[in-house]
Amino acid sequence: MTIEQPLLIDQDQSEVLSEITISQIPNHAVLSAGTKNDDATWILTKEQLKSLTITPELNETTNFILIVSVTSTETENSDSAMTTQTIAVNINPVNDLPTISKINDQDTKESTPTLPIGFTIGDIETNAEKLVLSVNSSNQELISKPRIVLSGAGTNRFVVLSPKPGQYGLSTINISVKDEFNGFSETSFVLTVKNVVRPGDFNDNGLIEFIDSQIALNILADHDSGTFYIEADVNGNQRLDLHDVIYIQQYLNNLPGIHDPNNDKSIDLKDVIILLQYLTDFKNRTIYPEVYHDVVLSIEQVLYILNQVK
Repeated sequence: MTIEQPLLIDQDQSEVLSEITISQIPNHAVLSAGTKNDDATWILTKEQLKSLTITPELNETTNFILIVSVTSTETENSDSAMTTQTIAVNINPVNDLPTISKINDQDTKESTPTLPIGFTIGDIETNAEKLVLSVNSSNQELISKPRIVLSGAGTNRFVVLSPKPGQYGLSTINISVKDEFNGFSETSFVLTVKNVVRPGDFNDNGLIEFIDSQIALNILADHDSGTFYIEADVNGNQRLDLHDVIYIQQYLNNLPGIHDPNNDKSIDLKDVIILLQYLTDFKNRTIYPEVYHDVVLSIEQVLYILNQVK
């Protein structure tokens, strides 16, 4: 800022700027130097003028006019003179980016849509109804674009995510908001789709198959004793036993309610083998100890029979 010094008769080169006052500064604006008085005027020195700046309040776009008064004094005889001028300050607006609220990580069960997930959007210059939303999923096999539904109006919006049937896992969901001037902001969160435990479905393919029975029997034979499959615990007793194996066999053979096929009041390997006979159409044959030519039924014999079934 440059101010012309008032005209005085300078008798001994001792004329000085004794006072610089700036008034009509809006309450929202701040000067980079000087002292603010109680009457809202600012007092500055000549040196402070060289790099003086004025900063309006955030998002303020109203132009204003400053009044600058300068007093010059002749030290020889104390003569003084004052000059005043106005300075127009024009504020050039800039586009403020739209805003979108943070969304916490979400979870849902396999094949189950989420509840409506709420979030808010806004913008200083653009009406909320004119803001444009877009959503992307990092895992299209889990959440594809057609399975994402936006709703709501104004600043309050919602999104519902529907996983593909039978799919589970993680996907990062990104939601962006764009204003009329192509400024945009975005937020992201992780959706976890939890696998639904299906009793008897050891290999998590959504089906109960013959291979599930083989896996169960392998665990019983301590061929896979290091892993506890929650899917195998059909009766919920926190361990794998013959009840669970028979459940799988019953399911495969449409034999609901049959728990003790030979009616000996005990669920044991003989019952499993009877079910295997049904499965292999060996209903009229005895295949008990003859498998290994011993006299004691063993889990290895059952595994052998299972492996013969096509």
